[in-house]
Amino acid sequence: MDVIKISQPLFKELEVKPYICVQVHSVFNSACNLNSELGLISVISETKRMNPRALMVNDTNWFQHLQPNHMVELVFSQKGSPPRPYQLKINPQSVIQFSPYLSHKISLTQQIKTTIYNYLYAHQKEMGIYPLLCLSEKLAMSSTVTYYSPMLSDYFLPKLFSFIDAVARHSLTIDLKCFVGFGSGLTPSSDDLLVGLLSVLDVLEHPYFATLQSACLNAVDRTTDVSRVMLQSACEHQYSQEIVELYSAINNEKHIGEAISHLLSIGHSSGHDTLCGIYIGLIFFA
Repeated sequence: MDVIKISQPLFKELEVKPYICVQVHSVFNSACNLNSELGLISVISETKRMNPRALMVNDTNWFQHLQPNHMVELVFSQKGSPPRPYQLKINPQSVIQFSPYLSHKISLTQQIKTTIYNYLYAHQKEMGIYPLLCLSEKLAMSSTVTYYSPMLSDYFLPKLFSFIDAVARHSLTIDLKCFVGFGSGLTPSSDDLLVGLLSVLDVLEHPYFATLQSACLNAVDRTTDVSRVMLQSACEHQYSQEIVELYSAINNEKHIGEAISHLLSIGHSSGHDTLCGIYIGLIFFA
């Protein structure tokens, strides 16, 4: 199968390691994850949007015959031989590269913060972190929904309040080991929030990025395989296509609502949780 798009960091890694054999980690309708010596790699169809560790193929049927633990070859080559079954071929001359990096020439105004809050309020998720954030006295946020699990809410709220207090104070000793990994799904809510917060600090080139980066890297072993990769990528200044396009829209003052909607469409609550992190970053750092 020919790869038609690849993230820039992955392109550079495969340039120096042009052949690797990888193992299928998990399979979905139009995507899969591969375990490799380069870490977890996503393979997605054209119906999906890019992430910092992704390859895109143009045939959704390719995923139908995959099973966890299947072996797949990744070949980085210009040679014209057709790829074999369970082989992904990357032609460096024709493949499109996706840049997961953010511009630092972006003005994050009060109007942007208001717009983001309005979208958060209009798309509240019972299984997302938003209704829990609204219980914090440090955040002027309100909710019309209740978190779906009172037991999990009672367990996590003290940790959430400690996190918000540390971020509000720009604490240099912030500890995320009891914060990372909270929530369901491939990327838990607390992790998605951290990715959003890191993106704001990144755009602002704020010195607190390094503090939060270190705290995240010290805690990534406490979450899922997929979420670990997304957190590590954010710590390396690399983000999903939806986040990159949101900041691009803010920078160009065009299609901001459309870009927010694309972000909100990620997962059941992942996009909303990420936008919560962006909003918190705007409150405490912009």
